[in-house]
Amino acid sequence: MPCDFKRPYAELLFDKPVPDPRFIDNQDGTLTDNLTGLIWLKNTNCFGMMNWESANLAVKGLKDGDCGPDRALILSDGSSAGDWRLPTMSELCTLIDFSRRDPALPHGHMFAAFPPGYHWSATTLEHYSGLAWIVYFASGTTCYEAVTNQAGHILPVRKPLK
Repeated sequence: MPCDFKRPYAELLFDKPVPDPRFIDNQDGTLTDNLTGLIWLKNTNCFGMMNWESANLAVKGLKDGDCGPDRALILSDGSSAGDWRLPTMSELCTLIDFSRRDPALPHGHMFAAFPPGYHWSATTLEHYSGLAWIVYFASGTTCYEAVTNQAGHILPVRKPLK
């Protein structure tokens, strides 16, 4: 799933202009993406590095009150365990801006400092479920990695709570 583009990848995926502002800080540990309607966890360091299966389990357990000790990044959105998930590869690609580096994220993204390394997607390869798609946000590079590798980070996402 190559993300070969020279602007914000979301412009290609959605074929419409990116809203300004693109992101809203909800002041509860989350960011709303005004382009996709998705809610992203603001704290990019809530979890350490882990393998894909552990990442899936960890994100499914994410809930209101998690992601301390920095009070500004503690999740206070009213979410419950099971509301959050790993993003699909397409969802992660909407965050890539190929005109930027370190990180290759859209201008005004508001995420906390991105840890070095890659972030897991929920998307495995069609022909081999032992590999999952990943994004290196330092460069916007996409690739895949063995699901058993202990070096992936998590960027949880959810739909708006009802």
